[in-house]
Amino acid sequence: MGDYMRRHYAIVTPFHPDVSRPSAIVRVRWYGQERLAGQGEWVPTKIASDITDQNCHGTLVPLTEQDAARLVEAWRPHPAGELTRHYAWMSEDGRPRSLIRAWEQDGGVLEESYRDGRWDGGHAVCAFEQEAGRIEVDGETAERLIHLLHRRMVPVKSSRQELTCYAIVRDDRNDVSTAHALVRSWGGTSLTATEEKFEPKTGEWARSMILYRIGTARDDSEEVPISEAVAEELRHVLVARHRAWSEGREPETPRPLGTWTRLGKVTFPLVDDSTLDALERAGDPLADAAVAELYSLGEVRRVNEVLAGFAHNGDDVPDGLPQLLRRYFGESAALPQWADHEAIEGAQRSWALFAPHFATVLCCYVLPLRYGSASTSRRTRRGMESTRLLQDVMGDGGLLAPHGRGVRTLQKVRLLHAATRYLQDGLPANQVDLAATAGTLSVALPLGLNKTFIGWTERERDELFHLWSAAGHLLGVDPVLTPRGYDDAATLVDALLRRGRAESAEGRDLVKALERRVRTALPGALRHLFSSEVRYFCGHDLSVLLGVDGLKRTTPHEAILKAAGLPEDAQLDGRVWERTRSALLGKALLAADREDLTLPTPR
Repeated sequence: MGDYMRRHYAIVTPFHPDVSRPSAIVRVRWYGQERLAGQGEWVPTKIASDITDQNCHGTLVPLTEQDAARLVEAWRPHPAGELTRHYAWMSEDGRPRSLIRAWEQDGGVLEESYRDGRWDGGHAVCAFEQEAGRIEVDGETAERLIHLLHRRMVPVKSSRQELTCYAIVRDDRNDVSTAHALVRSWGGTSLTATEEKFEPKTGEWARSMILYRIGTARDDSEEVPISEAVAEELRHVLVARHRAWSEGREPETPRPLGTWTRLGKVTFPLVDDSTLDALERAGDPLADAAVAELYSLGEVRRVNEVLAGFAHNGDDVPDGLPQLLRRYFGESAALPQWADHEAIEGAQRSWALFAPHFATVLCCYVLPLRYGSASTSRRTRRGMESTRLLQDVMGDGGLLAPHGRGVRTLQKVRLLHAATRYLQDGLPANQVDLAATAGTLSVALPLGLNKTFIGWTERERDELFHLWSAAGHLLGVDPVLTPRGYDDAATLVDALLRRGRAESAEGRDLVKALERRVRTALPGALRHLFSSEVRYFCGHDLSVLLGVDGLKRTTPHEAILKAAGLPEDAQLDGRVWERTRSALLGKALLAADREDLTLPTPR
């Protein structure tokens, strides 16, 4: 074999990024790889493969024969003092969150983090891929930071409340019982957390870097967040599978553990199908009795006039209402005993900061998600697809203050649902319908806000979930269908939506009607922003199901910049761009919404 098979490369690294003074020079021949050593000799190496396989940091820069000869002639190894560097990420209190050391080896850069009392190659942070907050320190400073790390170390058992468990799967659409690994992590983000993998052979947990490798595209598996109860079941599945393989037999198919809804962690359902079947035949006795009396007395028009001025939580129930309606307003105004006023106030503060984004998420994510189950969503539309509901429940006073409007608005919406049941055949707006509608607000509204890049935190998510769970109680949702935890609620909402999920003309009609309302609210140049936002929030599959691609799709880039008061040549990164679009759309929706909450009169 001749020299025609030889290729030369300069290796550049974060330490030595200049190709004219590279970290190393490598030649790849048909029989292997060689690196130019300090005395000018070529020695065997596998550094080119390590860089290609992302086992270390470095970039291979192809060289012509002339450039290679010139670099080889001028080659001098870098001084030994340059080979090790230390990097730290600090907390606001001056303590280190992470500490990494990196060094050159054979021309590539390796790194390891200090954790659990030692330097460990299963690092949680990549020094060169997470630059935010990174500082470089000398060796003496690194030693001092190690002492601080020792002082703040917390055993795993005392921090179990921070644990997050993940099923590691090849395809996150499959049941998590098919997972090939179980990982738990704590104490940071996906790139800074400590993580351990369950070893089915020994039944022990061992340090790992699976999540880190997935997060840095070194592993094409997918991590699915799961509850600790599901993790415990998966642990037994992995042990049984390993035992079967070690005995030379095919493992038994485990029972399903759940699929990822992308709404929250995979949890075991709290409500079974038979319970849901029964609740599909259940209404709301308190509101139903009041509405039946109202219609039998022929008092609908007069009551609508009376209720028009009955808007604030602290208003006395008007005189002259039928007896059962007065009883309804008196008994249905109290928040549930489990309501946390601090959490509700926190959610209302979030509204004050981000109201336009809430409106956008309602119209472009929450409602389309609900319309995917069109056979039931039409039954609970009145009062639920208006930003007025958000403004009254989450705005000034909300659910808690006498001057707020949230309680009275929810009571009126509850009556609208009762009127739907009274006037239509069958049992529309039944308990399953109500839970799906209220639950979509409590689960999908906070989830959608994550996609607006407003800096949404898990605490704010839980506060918002809590507020809308309390609102669901005021809407008359059965307590069985009001889980207290976000992830349990996400599992329930997914099950409820799947019961009616199907492509239908009804669902498409609902989206078209919503699109017309949104288009009317927007200035001319932005009237087609709705469909692109729905595709962004809902994803491809649901958008196709609802026929969103059949709507007018494009909004000129320049029109959005102009409406936002930005220069036409402004360059916005993806997050800022989406935040800008969401704010524009939401402000228009809030300004335009004037939904009527009067009870329908019989024909």
